[in-house]
This record gives sequence, C-alpha cells and structure tokens, in this order.
Amino acid sequence: MILVKEFGMLTNLSTNLKNKPMNLYQINNEINELILNCDESGEIDATKFDQLTIEKEKKQENIIFVLLNQDAELDAYDAEIKRLKTQKERLEKKNEWLKKYLQNSMDSEEIKFGVHGAKIGLNPESVEIENQDILPANFIVQKITSQPDKNAIKEAIKSGQEVAGAKLIRTIKLKIN
Repeated sequence: MILVKEFGMLTNLSTNLKNKPMNLYQINNEINELILNCDESGEIDATKFDQLTIEKEKKQENIIFVLLNQDAELDAYDAEIKRLKTQKERLEKKNEWLKKYLQNSMDSEEIKFGVHGAKIGLNPESVEIENQDILPANFIVQKITSQPDKNAIKEAIKSGQEVAGAKLIRTIKLKIN
C-alpha cells in the first residue's frame, strides 16, 4: 500500500488509481450493475446512484461544452477559409491584370533583366464554340445522368404506394443549444 500526502491528509494511492474518472459508457454500466444487484427488498444504494447520476450529468454537460467550442472553432475556420479564398481570388485577378499589362507594354517578344524575364509565346490551338445549336450532330456528345427523385418517392410512399428499393425512414439528430 502506497500512502501519499494529498491536501494535507494521507491518501491511499491505489484507491485513487482505481477511482480515475469514468467515461459515459462506464457510468451507464455502473448504474445498470447497481440496479441489477439490488438487495432482496428491491432497494439500491441511493447515495451511489445519485453520485453516478451527477457524474453522468457532469460528463454530458462537459461534452456539450466541448461540442459548442468545436462548433465555434469550425465557424472560425470557415470564416478564415472564406477570407483566404477572397484574398487568393483577388491576387489571381491582380496577377492576370499585371500579365496583360506587361504583355501590352512589351516592344519585343522577349525581355530579360538579369536572371528573370518574360517571353511572349503562342498557346496551343483551342476550339471556340460560337453557336452550339447549328453544329453537326456528329460533333455533339450527349451526357445522360440519372438519379432517384427522392421527393417523388417520398410522396408515393406517404400515399401508400410501395416503391421497390426505397423506404421511408426518420433519423434522429442532436441539437446543441
């Protein structure tokens, strides 16, 4: 047995190690065990039950606080991502403008300043569609996509119709407030 002086009193260290904080799963198991192992009269240890219930509620409250903090952090990340995207787009537009400005100011096809420079070159050929409606049919590619119409399926099932391969479900969600 190891004794440790804690808060001015001697404490058994082995007991403290056994009494480390439990997670919700362990607390629920303790409560169920307490209920299953009641005495002959059907009574349970009310003090222990109350302690476990209070500990469970504290854990649940702490989890809610963690979720709220993480939601706030996610919102901050979203705002920062939006801000950075805007900055990136602004810089890309500025770079495009500067490239056009430099290209329009060049007197020759190539300029050099020490190690750096710029050169005007031709891009690969590309096709510009002027009017898609008058193109010959052999130059048109049709893309066909299909996906279930969930609204129609939902309405059909609600009206009593059976729809093979689909069923109406209701999920649960946790709302933190």
